[in-house]
Amino acid sequence: MHNPKKINTLLSRSNVEIFKGDLKNRDSLNNIFNNTYVLFFALPLSKDSIGYGKTLLHVAKESNLEHIIYSSVDGLYGYLKVDHFRYKKEIEDYLQNLDKPYTIIHPAGYMDEFAHPKSIKFITGLLKLCLPESKTFQLIALKDIGAFTKLVFDNPSKYRFTEFEIAGDELSLNELFEKIEKIKNIKMTPMKIPGFVKFILPKIMKQMLEFYAGDGWNAHLKLLRKENPELLSFEDWLRATDIYDRYYT
Repeated sequence: MHNPKKINTLLSRSNVEIFKGDLKNRDSLNNIFNNTYVLFFALPLSKDSIGYGKTLLHVAKESNLEHIIYSSVDGLYGYLKVDHFRYKKEIEDYLQNLDKPYTIIHPAGYMDEFAHPKSIKFITGLLKLCLPESKTFQLIALKDIGAFTKLVFDNPSKYRFTEFEIAGDELSLNELFEKIEKIKNIKMTPMKIPGFVKFILPKIMKQMLEFYAGDGWNAHLKLLRKENPELLSFEDWLRATDIYDRYYT
């Protein structure tokens, strides 16, 4: 979000300070890290993110920051056919050579992508078109990216100079539909999409669907639950969201 005034309308906490900067303009970030202990950042999917990340990290390098946490993406070490995976890998390489303590978090796909009433049937339709019926994929709730980030905040010495994959559940498309019906009492059906559509999709969508159909994400769920016992499964996340109730009732 580029407008601090809009952010202020979303945040009511008096201890939150909003700073306006431009990742295209290094000078606009001067003094941004004064009296700051840790930086957490994530970047968009576009190629511009390489420049944005390097600009931010250049400023971070000259600061007194004691820890940098980067939310990247899981899967990029074994699969660089997805363009934005390569962009994120380039930022990771830059960060690792920055001579600053860092932690890199590799999230799987977002459960929250399946909460948008206008797109869920299209997304699941594409997955049904491109994935074998038994194929499973991993997901994580956005809330849990925050939870793992807090773990790093609270235990900096444990997580300095580490990288780890995070996910909260692994399920097939059929299991996803079954859980929606079980928890929300909604019969979810994916959009019927003709086979030729997968050949005319935008490049980024083709790449991600190929990734889903291939190795996909492989976070170690049991170990992650030991680190964070409150890690949300897809069922947990469904119980916590009201988007289906508001849209389908």
